[in-house]
Amino acid sequence: MVKKMYYLSALLLWAVATTGWAQTESATITVTPDVVNVGAIPEGGASTIDGELLIAYENVDANFSIQHCDAEGNEIDEAPNWVDLWVYDEVLYYSVNENYTTETRTAYFKVYAPLGSDNVYSNLVTITQAARGVPSITITPDVVNVGAIPEGGSSTIDGQIPFTYENLVINSSYNFYIEYCDAEGNEIEQPDWIGLGVNNAWDEENSTFDNDKYVVNYWVSENYVTEARTAYFKVCAPLGNGIDYVYSNLVTITQAARGVPSITISPDMVNVGAIPESGNSYIEGELPIAYENVDAYFYIQYCDAEGNEIEQPDWFYITTYYAWDEENSTYDYDKYVVEYTVEANSTPDPRTAYFKVYAPLGDDYVYSNLVTINQIALGTAMLPFEWAGGASADFKELNGATTEGLGKDYAAAHAPYLIKFDSDGDYIQVKTDSRPGKVTIGVKMVGGSNSSTIYVQSSSDGANFYNVEYLDISGVQNSTMTLETTNDFDESDRYVRLYFSKGSNVGIGAITITKYAETVTVKIKDGFKATTFSCDKAIDFTNVEGITAYIITDVNGTTQQVTKVPAYHGVYIEGASGEHQIPIITDEEAAEAESDFANSKLEATEQPTGSVLEYVSDDDVTYYIYGKQKGKEAFFRVTTSDYTLSVGNKAVLKIETAANGAKEMIEVNGGVTGISSIDNEPLNGENYYTVNGKLIKGQPTKRGIYIVNGRKVVVK
Repeated sequence: MVKKMYYLSALLLWAVATTGWAQTESATITVTPDVVNVGAIPEGGASTIDGELLIAYENVDANFSIQHCDAEGNEIDEAPNWVDLWVYDEVLYYSVNENYTTETRTAYFKVYAPLGSDNVYSNLVTITQAARGVPSITITPDVVNVGAIPEGGSSTIDGQIPFTYENLVINSSYNFYIEYCDAEGNEIEQPDWIGLGVNNAWDEENSTFDNDKYVVNYWVSENYVTEARTAYFKVCAPLGNGIDYVYSNLVTITQAARGVPSITISPDMVNVGAIPESGNSYIEGELPIAYENVDAYFYIQYCDAEGNEIEQPDWFYITTYYAWDEENSTYDYDKYVVEYTVEANSTPDPRTAYFKVYAPLGDDYVYSNLVTINQIALGTAMLPFEWAGGASADFKELNGATTEGLGKDYAAAHAPYLIKFDSDGDYIQVKTDSRPGKVTIGVKMVGGSNSSTIYVQSSSDGANFYNVEYLDISGVQNSTMTLETTNDFDESDRYVRLYFSKGSNVGIGAITITKYAETVTVKIKDGFKATTFSCDKAIDFTNVEGITAYIITDVNGTTQQVTKVPAYHGVYIEGASGEHQIPIITDEEAAEAESDFANSKLEATEQPTGSVLEYVSDDDVTYYIYGKQKGKEAFFRVTTSDYTLSVGNKAVLKIETAANGAKEMIEVNGGVTGISSIDNEPLNGENYYTVNGKLIKGQPTKRGIYIVNGRKVVVK
């Protein structure tokens, strides 16, 4: 019985064992392939090398796990830090970090799944990662030479240096860094004259950046010194372990020394005319600028003759600009000129301006040579301006005269009408020394009877003219005529232009421009033979007819004749009753007569324009007012405590009281009869007669002896 039971037990164990063995063989996990080789670094800028393996399994639930092993398949305690494994949807995924070393490395693992109280394991899988090649960054060329200054007006000298790299993971240009170095390759601070950066190379063919190629961009400031300078750098990139970097070869950038900087303007002296041609407002021109080793950022400095900086002259302006390329009808952006603008010279004196052109040079400046602009004097025609006719060349020699246009001079047979107006816009211009008066023009109708016009124009500055009067010309061929203006010129006018509008050709003969007669009025009251006068203008009695001016030199009324009278000086005037016009002269013209009034006892009123004035006689001074009393015409003492002279432009006689005992009346040169009242009116003029008794109209122009108010006068 025992033997039988033993047999049954053994049979049961065998059956169980047999059943268990059958189940173990049918539960399998297979990973294929079982050997995987990956590169040292990722491709395409990825951060890892990724892949997947197929898992085949039988009689096992797909609840997979990873077991890291050694080469013999034994489980190890720590997973390698360079590979990650995981299973998802029955696929094994692996992710391998880049290899930063120069040795291959291998990881082993199995996939397993639970089966009852045990696990079912896959075959052993090997992942081998190749050794990384030596990482490198190579920049070629490793020596770059650049110029001292930029070209084409740029602010820096720019360029690119290509470089290659191997066995590096590069995601973008930001993975590269610049390290500035000394000549031995030691890191230093960035030099202030150079800048470097890394960027993707430009793909010209596709007009885009190439994300797999890189360049070093450099920016070099211009060299302001006469010595070469050098900078050194390397490009580096991290190896990914956060500690080590890969460095390129050392690169040298050498910048050439700047040559001696210079700016040269030629010619260094320019002579310009007094007035513009062809009716322009200004005289304009250009001077070329040659420069070396300087950026073309030019400025102007106005100077004195020694080259010291001054304020800009008000008649002269310059600027710099690109030169004009006549051949291509455009500006040449590599060449420069100085453009100058000179206003018309309306003075009788030449004038000169000086300037330099300069450009910045670092913290300093480079200056050109000193340039001189000389402008000739226009000259001034003294009025009256008189031209008796003749050739245009003769006319242009006259002071203050210029012309525009004009045909060839007519033949001598047309004398004196030799200057030829034959085109619209021809003109004759005269700059005068004072305000013009009447203009008289001799004209011959050489070309026939078609009507022409001469526009008499005037200007105060020689640039802006206005029409004063139109003088029409018409008549039969070869007829002559004299044209005269009747309109007045403005007070500030100093230019006269005869501007031609053509109907037919005409010849121009004699031209006269008189001086505008600016005068003051002197009035001798009816019934009087004399008066006193003063005003705030210098005046001249030299050529005035009908009256004579004197000063009173003593208490006896002794007179002394004067002609030119400075402003604010009193005079005693004898002559015909009525109004007389006395020409105004400049203070400079009257200055020479100042000494004539040193002994005068006449005093101008303080307000010669007509204000009420008070004169008070006292123990020291006695005042006398000219007038008539009881049939006598004389200077009468102011008898009251004060006297009010209500009309200005007069003179009072001021005598020291002790000198004449305060006489009631002072007669002039022994007296003038027919006195009835005090004269408060202004005075005026004289008549000239020849020794034969002929009355001369106006001031005598010929030398000789003339009779004026019964006295002989010599005109020189």
